[in-house]
Amino acid sequence: MGHRDLVRPIVQAIILTVLCACTFRSEFYKITEQATTMAEAGHTLALPVMVALLVFARRDAIRKDIRRGSAWGPLLVAVAVLGYAATTWPFYFGYARRLQFVVAAAGILLTVGGWRVLWRCAPIVIIVFVAMPIGWNSFSTFVIRPETITLDIAAKSLSLLPSVFVELHGSDLHYHSSFTDGIIALGDPHRGVVIPFAYLTILIFVTYSRVRPLWQIFALGVLMFPMVLVANLSRLLLHGVLTIYGQAAPLDAWPRNVSMAAAMVLAYLIMVLCAFVLENLVVADDDGLPSELTEDDAA
Repeated sequence: MGHRDLVRPIVQAIILTVLCACTFRSEFYKITEQATTMAEAGHTLALPVMVALLVFARRDAIRKDIRRGSAWGPLLVAVAVLGYAATTWPFYFGYARRLQFVVAAAGILLTVGGWRVLWRCAPIVIIVFVAMPIGWNSFSTFVIRPETITLDIAAKSLSLLPSVFVELHGSDLHYHSSFTDGIIALGDPHRGVVIPFAYLTILIFVTYSRVRPLWQIFALGVLMFPMVLVANLSRLLLHGVLTIYGQAAPLDAWPRNVSMAAAMVLAYLIMVLCAFVLENLVVADDDGLPSELTEDDAA
């Protein structure tokens, strides 16, 4: 597609994006406020950069696949607007309300470029969906059980430290040691569940930061959820160790912030390592045959 042919979809995308931003501006304000006041949700501030990098990595494929768009796109945008209104009045459903922006984004992609562009940009839709702050009802339904199990494992693991005994009380860990007693205050349990979604956002970005074969995406997708659990458990363990041996007060923020940042870096490094291993598992030559095979062997 030539440069002149790109004028129509670019103008169309800008107009629809501005209209979408005006429609969902109240949600953007809330998400921005949450991201600037809660370290656990700070990853949403990096979302525009992540989206831009994902688009840049797929720029050639997107330019090639842009068509006249699909009539289903405006319909999907209309469904998102109606869903936004329905989740605002007469009953307010905060999380479902935010997700209408994701539906609208998919509708814009479908309107501008058609089904193939929507498929190319599916990673963008996925990462925006995962980055949306989860609501209380969703928290209670889906993630409170795994979080409780993770806290119990953390308590038992920290009890293996010399002269330390840790037990779970609610969402906090109470510890008794030979030199001091105290509380490992993990904070609001809802905040603790926001953090794994930050890990998941990072892992999805690493997975789709390069255009990969489907088998690599599937393999990394299978590994994502164990990685999230490991990263979250490592956060709790490091938070406990820093609190116990640093004799931090329950309201001190530094153990929480240090452990959270360290766990995010750990999740990123593990995913990069797994992606590197998968990329070098089968190295292809220019003819598409694995490098360890000759043409005679392939025949």
